[in-house]
Amino acid sequence: MKEEILQNLHSAHQGITSCINKASRNVYWPNFCEDIKNFVNSCSICQQHQRANVKETLLPYRVPSLPWEEVSIDFMYLQKTDYLLCTDYHSKYIEIKKLTLKTAEPVISALKQIFRTHGIPRRLHSDNGPPFDSKQFVN
Repeated sequence: MKEEILQNLHSAHQGITSCINKASRNVYWPNFCEDIKNFVNSCSICQQHQRANVKETLLPYRVPSLPWEEVSIDFMYLQKTDYLLCTDYHSKYIEIKKLTLKTAEPVISALKQIFRTHGIPRRLHSDNGPPFDSKQFVN
């Protein structure tokens, strides 16, 4: 009987959590959660179609010896507003500037404000997306 219930719960091949939620509304037996987990994990169809959860290797990077020697820049969008994030690799300190537009001119202006405070970094990292790849930005 238990096997039949497990097959019925998992007939749509949904995950463990979904099956446990469905079961807890309709059936109970001691350790039913563990039984569902084992049943779903041993389902050959689910194993065959399961997405590979491949972990990417982290690339090591050299932590600069001085603050503001190496800096990364990127955008953030929060509550309908764009921001420029500037992160120091040495201290993980973040400067955030609100942007009116994500074009080269406002970004360069925001960076100039940041650099006036902290100095110009030796290296500046970005994802090379717009506007970081524009002619104004490179010059």
